[in-house]
Amino acid sequence: MKLYQLLFLLLFFASSIFAQQTVVVEYSQKANIEYQLRGETDPKVRARVAAHLSKPRIYTLVVAKGESIYQRVNGEVITDFAAHAEATKRIEIGREAGGAYRNQSEDLFIKEADILGRRFLIYDKQPKIDWTFSKETKEIGQYTCKKASTIHFGEPVVAWYTEEIPLNVGPKEFGHLPGLILEIELQTKTISATKVNFLKDNPYDFKRPTKGKRVTLEAYYGILNEMLANIRKNSNNGTLTIGGGY
Repeated sequence: MKLYQLLFLLLFFASSIFAQQTVVVEYSQKANIEYQLRGETDPKVRARVAAHLSKPRIYTLVVAKGESIYQRVNGEVITDFAAHAEATKRIEIGREAGGAYRNQSEDLFIKEADILGRRFLIYDKQPKIDWTFSKETKEIGQYTCKKASTIHFGEPVVAWYTEEIPLNVGPKEFGHLPGLILEIELQTKTISATKVNFLKDNPYDFKRPTKGKRVTLEAYYGILNEMLANIRKNSNNGTLTIGGGY
């Protein structure tokens, strides 16, 4: 048997084992504060925004039998964006609501998102991301991870994935790599796995997000980027940073 055939069979066998388990990953999302404060010179505003951004946000990714959902744990809900922006000198845009849901067999990606009070339901095929692979590796926890990079809707993205957990999913809409993504580096934030647990049973009920105006992922990013451009153009004071769902 040729080597590549043997490797394929080993990967298929490993994937089938993981497919019978529920994998629960906890991620810590930390803002890239210096990037988000670029251009802001007021020391009081910098200190206030830095304090607001310094606390990490915790998310979980649950994967079981071809379904997965990525959602924030104990997420903060802001109902008055104007008051929030005035109080913190920070505009929060692109917040998540019901999490990001995937279904492998249906090739389906669904995500609820809120842009300044406008609720959207992203309903699309699973994003096919054109990754560029690297030989660079690093350790995240007990796992050896490989590096892949891409430009995703105009933003540079670096992913670190491990073939030791052969699941092709990760945080947000990122996936389609030959292993679970344990870290995502974006301009505005870094999302890193802090815990990985394996359960024999699935105690989770996968509820598909349902609320909001239905749009494709591409249309959503178009609306988001247009709003960001308008806010930057019209903002005379305060620092623009990106909310948890971006």
